[in-house]
Parts: sequence; C-alpha cells; structure tokens
Amino acid sequence: MKPHQVTALHLMCSIIFCLVGVLCILVYGFINLYHIPAFLLKWTGASLLASGILICILSVFKNTWLTRPSTNRVFRIIEMVFALSLCASTAGQKLWVPTAMFGILAAALLFALYWEGTNAQTLYIRVDTEGVKLPVTSRSRLIMWPEIEQVIFRFGTLTIDCLDNRLFQWNISRVNFDKEGFELFCQQQIELAKANRDANNW
Repeated sequence: MKPHQVTALHLMCSIIFCLVGVLCILVYGFINLYHIPAFLLKWTGASLLASGILICILSVFKNTWLTRPSTNRVFRIIEMVFALSLCASTAGQKLWVPTAMFGILAAALLFALYWEGTNAQTLYIRVDTEGVKLPVTSRSRLIMWPEIEQVIFRFGTLTIDCLDNRLFQWNISRVNFDKEGFELFCQQQIELAKANRDANNW
C-alpha cells in the first residue's frame, strides 16, 4: 500500500470508532437498549472514542511515525481487535447492519495487514546486458534494452522511460555502485540495442 492509503484506512477506523463511541455514550445517557449492562456500554463508548481520537491525532500529526512498518502493524492489529469485538457484540444483539459494517472493516484491516507485510519486504531491480528485470510485484518482469529510451537515476529514484510511453519509477533505498558509471552503462546498452528496435513500431 502507498503511504496515503495506509493513512486513509487509519482515519477511516478513527472516524468509525469515534462515531460508535459517541453513540454508545448517548445510549447510556438516555436508555439502556438491548439489555446491555450500562457500565459496559459506558466504558466501551469511552474507550472507542478515546481510541478514535488518538488514532486521528497520530494520523495527522505523527504520520511518519505511524506509517512505519513496525508501528503500523501494531495499530492495525489493535484496530482489527476492536472491529472484531464490535462485530461479535452487534451479532450477539442481532443488529445485522452494524455487524456487516464491522465485519467488512475487519476484513479490510486483515487484508491491509497482509498487503502491508508484503510491501515491507525488500524488492530488487536487476540491470544487466539483457535488460532491466523489475521486482516480482511488477506486471512486466523484464524490459529489454531495445524497448528503453532512457534510464535516469536521480535523488534516490530510478526512472525507466520506454519507447511505447511506459514510464517506470522506483525509490531505491541503498546503492553500492557509482551512479555516473551506472547511467553510462545504461546509455551504452541503449545505443547498442537501437539496431534491434522494431522499425514498424509507430
């Protein structure tokens, strides 16, 4: 997931927890429905409201810290526990609409846990005389040199510009090679491959 998608799901959870928390507190204040113990309704509402406000504040003001893989995973698990608890609680009261809502939220959080864990793994790009081999998550695994117009590595971003207007960009975390030598190698391979380009590709 991209950082803004990670943040968006945290904000969605915070809004839902705040709304449900306020609802529980209001129900406690006026009438005790569905035979739920008053103290349980009160403290559930207060806990959800406090958790929602905390997640919202962290999402807005401490976003960089919150989106770190280790921190994000802890909050995802907490959010999923809350969502599953609410799903089980509303199902026990036969409130099927909120049960479905919290069930969908729990499923989304479970998927996010899996997907964010996959994204945290280190991905590799291999550049050799054959072409550019992209990470396993890419739709196209190998880009041959005749297909490439230009390769640029600037400010930690590798850009691959193809003849058919495809553009690939990857953020590179660590490099242990000479950047100028790398670009020179790529330019040499592009020049050598020009003779093999499809002349009818227009």
